[in-house]
Amino acid sequence: MNNKQQTINPYYTNTPPPNWQPILTTLAENFIGRKSVFSEINQFIQQYDRGYISIVAPPGSGKSAILAKYILTHSQTVYYNCQINQQNRTHLFLQNISHQLIQHYGLDYPILPENATQDGGFLILLLQKISDSFPSNQHLIIAIDALDDLDLNDQISYTNILYLPRYVPQQIYFLITRRPFLSQKSRLLIEAPHKVINLKNYHQETKSDMREYIQQFLSQNQHQEICDRWLAKQQIRENIFTENLLNYAGDNWLYLTTVLRTIIDDFNNANFEQNQLPPALVSYYQQHWQKMFPRSPTELELNILKQLVNSDIRLSVETIAKNLDESLDGDEFDIEEILENWREFVEIEKNELGERYSLYHPSFQEFLRKVEEFRI
Repeated sequence: MNNKQQTINPYYTNTPPPNWQPILTTLAENFIGRKSVFSEINQFIQQYDRGYISIVAPPGSGKSAILAKYILTHSQTVYYNCQINQQNRTHLFLQNISHQLIQHYGLDYPILPENATQDGGFLILLLQKISDSFPSNQHLIIAIDALDDLDLNDQISYTNILYLPRYVPQQIYFLITRRPFLSQKSRLLIEAPHKVINLKNYHQETKSDMREYIQQFLSQNQHQEICDRWLAKQQIRENIFTENLLNYAGDNWLYLTTVLRTIIDDFNNANFEQNQLPPALVSYYQQHWQKMFPRSPTELELNILKQLVNSDIRLSVETIAKNLDESLDGDEFDIEEILENWREFVEIEKNELGERYSLYHPSFQEFLRKVEEFRI
């Protein structure tokens, strides 16, 4: 870990620092809707004088775009993205956020103290100074995107993720995004109000926003001719294509937007078909595979995953255990542990019969059927 003192290069602006600005602009491009989510955030800030807001959803649900849009429309914010440019280490977060806070509020620290990135002590000191200086109508939001992409090897295991504070000063809020996680593995012990916004609870609004997005995309001047020619080539009417895309996308914005962009980008090559998995998604799902299996998968893991891939319905742990190959050494406890490790890529449906598991999106399921190492 590099704890050398860092010279601060000030920027005098109320917007995010220049290194984040292009990322935020790209993430929020052509943003539509999600009004209920923004309303939930604003209501929380009005109701509580401090706290945490967690936006939780599976991969590709638009969490980063929501956060980017919020940052670009609210000046009292600082921002950090854990998945961009290898910024996924705790000491880099503490260094970057400390710089932003010092520059944003004109705090008297020409250089960072040597211990600024060792733990959360210096961050808490800065937040308290800022809180003490605020009039009653001002607040600060620290927005942190993609907590699930963090590498926590340089952090003490029993501490809060990113050394985020357990006790939050007044008028300070943390707005974070992350994929689904087990509560016992949240790495976030806090004594402050906490609102969890699960994007799965906004299915109907998401569908309406997606429909509007598709219609706007297809009718844009720079897209319309290419889209019309592509639809003609596929022999499908626009309204039918829209419904098919909405049905298959589910709540997954990444799938929807990637398909539309691929139609435009790949049209000259004329290779992309409507039932084909876009190359950009293949690369994205390869990252999923690498995260699920940082080492070579075991035969038990492969067998469990094969069952999820080959099933059209959600499966219980009991069903998976019953269908395991007889040669495998594993029981329901082992299966549950493996599924817990894959939590961000697995949907869980709970009802009176217990829990049922499936992969989070059919396009990921389709990708896995073709993975060479998988040997389906």
